[in-house]
Amino acid sequence: MKHWIKESLTFGVLIALMVGHGGISRGMEAPEWEVPKGATGAMVIPVSDEVLLCKVKEALSETGVRMGTLRKVDLDDYGMVYVSESKEGKRPVLARLVARRVPCGDCHDVFFLYVFDSSRILRFIPVSITKRYNKPWTADDVGKIEKRFIGRDFSEKVPFNPAVDAVTSATMSSKIVFNSLNETRQVYKRLAELGYVSKGH
Repeated sequence: MKHWIKESLTFGVLIALMVGHGGISRGMEAPEWEVPKGATGAMVIPVSDEVLLCKVKEALSETGVRMGTLRKVDLDDYGMVYVSESKEGKRPVLARLVARRVPCGDCHDVFFLYVFDSSRILRFIPVSITKRYNKPWTADDVGKIEKRFIGRDFSEKVPFNPAVDAVTSATMSSKIVFNSLNETRQVYKRLAELGYVSKGH
């Protein structure tokens, strides 16, 4: 069964559901391109609920944090969010699902998860990211993103250099990944303002 972006997800993590909305999300620098008019609306994740949940659990299990009570938060521009506190009383480890349209007639939408805490990005997990001829990203492609972001303080934006950072035959998708990861500070700040997480950045 396909999973609609605006439906409720039933797992104890934070998931920001980013629906394409006329370019890069608020808080980002002006992009060199914009999503075509009329490109907004419901997006369908091309994996089942069960597969998506498995990916989330696998990503979070590596942090060693047991997640507790789930709360649903609507962050407007940043999408629907699910917040769960750690059972041990530690700061929550968060997982965000990004769903973004690619402004390219031959390109497919981008879906990925990433895990972060109050200051760092911890894991990057593609759900569905493709390059030319609809080929999925390889482990080396994923590693290229991880090398730039994993363990890095998300208060410092990582500049995108197409000549160095773009996955071969997936420049636009790569830029979307960079832009989405670079807005983690804004997502966390919004949650802190609403009282769902402690203020960090």
